[in-house]
Amino acid sequence: MTTLTCQSTKEALMAYLENATRVAQVGSSCVATLPIPTVDGRLVDVFVENALGDYFVVHDGGKAVNELILQDLRVTDSIEEHFEALAKRFGISYTDETFKATVRAAEIQSTILAVGMCSSLAMGQLVGHVPLHAEEPIRNQFGHALRTWAKKRFKVADDV
Repeated sequence: MTTLTCQSTKEALMAYLENATRVAQVGSSCVATLPIPTVDGRLVDVFVENALGDYFVVHDGGKAVNELILQDLRVTDSIEEHFEALAKRFGISYTDETFKATVRAAEIQSTILAVGMCSSLAMGQLVGHVPLHAEEPIRNQFGHALRTWAKKRFKVADDV
């Protein structure tokens, strides 16, 4: 019979994280594949690149947004605002469809985790994004209102 202690649990968890994390050199970047799953069944990749001096850029390469687009989800203004707020909560930024931060060497590990978590959480949009009324293109909004108003008065073509 195995006795479960906090120390043995920590050691087992650390061993799992070590075995499940992959880091590879790709060109001038390091790519860390983290054992953080996404709702579409992937693991998160985070890129670390030398910037200037002892600064590094840590980012997801836009993979979260690209995966959403590949799965036919339109990245609207409200989704962008959600991603910006999510990134801010983790102390990083969301710009140009990418979760990223520029940090010094001592902050790389925590930033890799922050970027990885944001990239994974962003995929939650696939589960149940309900578009806000403001997200509909103005043509659809106006067309729907016009057709509803005109229903008993006259016929309005679909492309109006």
